[in-house]
Parts: sequence; C-alpha cells; structure tokens
Amino acid sequence: MRQTVRNYFLPKKHNAKYYLDWMNHSVFDDYWKQFSPKLHYSEIKAPAMNVSGWYDIFVTSTLRNYRGMRDQGGSENARKYTRVIMGPWTHMDFSGKLNEFDFGPESGENNIGLINMKIDWYNHWLEAKLFVSSDCRDTDFTVKLTDMDENGVSRLLSDGILRMRYRNSMEKTELMEPGKIYEITVDVAATANTFLKEHKIRVSVSSCNFPRFNRNTNTGGSIFFETEEEYRKAENVLYHDADHPSCIILPVVKKQQN
Repeated sequence: MRQTVRNYFLPKKHNAKYYLDWMNHSVFDDYWKQFSPKLHYSEIKAPAMNVSGWYDIFVTSTLRNYRGMRDQGGSENARKYTRVIMGPWTHMDFSGKLNEFDFGPESGENNIGLINMKIDWYNHWLEAKLFVSSDCRDTDFTVKLTDMDENGVSRLLSDGILRMRYRNSMEKTELMEPGKIYEITVDVAATANTFLKEHKIRVSVSSCNFPRFNRNTNTGGSIFFETEEEYRKAENVLYHDADHPSCIILPVVKKQQN
C-alpha cells in the first residue's frame, strides 16, 4: 500500500522536526512571519554584507534583503552601508565554474578580492507576464531564461515559478476556475549577461521544474498529505495573441561609450 509523504516521515526518529512544521504551514502565516527577514528590516541596526551568485538558489531573497535593508534598515548605518556582491557563482561556490561552463580565472573569489571588493551594483529584475488557463483548480507555471549559443546549447540564466493558488497572495490560497484565462506575473529573479554574436535569447515556459521546485499535484491539495493515486495531470494553455499578449520583460543596459 502506498503512503503519503507525511506518513513516510512520521515514523523516522532522526528526521528534523522542523520539516514536519514546514509541511504543516503551506501558506505565509504567523509561523513563517516570525522568521521572515522582509518583515523585520527595521529591527536590524548593523549594516549587512550580502554575497550571492547569479546561479545561487537564494539569489532572489539575497537581492530582496539587500534592497529591504537599504530602504528600511533600523539605523542610518544599516541603510547607508549595507552592500551586496554578485558574481557567476552557485550557492557557497565562488570559483566561477559551473558544470561544463568556466567563466575564467578572473571570476573566482581569490582573483577578485571578494572580501575587500567595493562595487557599483545594478539590480535588474526580470518578469514574465503570461495569459494562461488550466483544466485543474491549481497548477504551476515556470519560466526559464537561457542563453542559447550558435550550436543550440542553452545556458540557464535565471528562472522562476508561480503556483496559481498563490497568484494574489502567499497568505491565503485562491484556487482556479478550470478553463478561465488568468493574467499572471512570474518573477524570473535576476541576472546579468552579455549575449554574444550569434547567440539567442531563449524563454521556456512549462508547468514543472522539479527538483528545483517541488511538484504540484494539480488538485488544490498538498503533496504532503496525498497519495500518488490522487495526483492529477493538468492540461495547461499559454495564450499569445492580440488579446492575450504574453511577454517577458527584459531590461537592457546599453554599453557606455568611453
């Protein structure tokens, strides 16, 4: 007999107890608010140095926290001297190497002097505005922005996801009406990239990006409490016509002339 994820973890004596807490709080309620930095910027008095990478799984929250501290920090020093350093790095790996991609020795932490670095920082947020529908009451829409070279090989730049039940708020769920068209915005995080000659901008829209994000059972329920037999296959539609102009907003920084 198959069991739910929740029942699988309950008997395990050595499981982290907080994992069960996480699964029991599926919305942005008081449990999460007590830990959320974005609700407590005004209580932080000391300046913060934020270090992250464009391929870090926490790139969005890092940039959000930097901006929040600059705007709402609890002291003049916190607002004035909070800094952020970004590079072609993954989480806690500042070598400048990512799988088969090597961004060169100058991108490594030792070569750029990461700790003492003084930078000018530009924050560029990407958004995808989509018109979508589904035959289910809840589903996901994911967006990937990639740099495709002349050989058709794509390198991921940034990605994002929107779970439709949270399209208006993380504090409560709002299920979909099957077949109804919704206009949504997907936060595709942040990146900085120069597209070389013969390279193309590639945008991929899907309904799943597992294991980057957990799967959606498309039922409106929680995978933590459901069995596999309860999962639903969703038929989702992305609209792109005169009445439904789905698009991606991609800020461009023009090269400065010397």
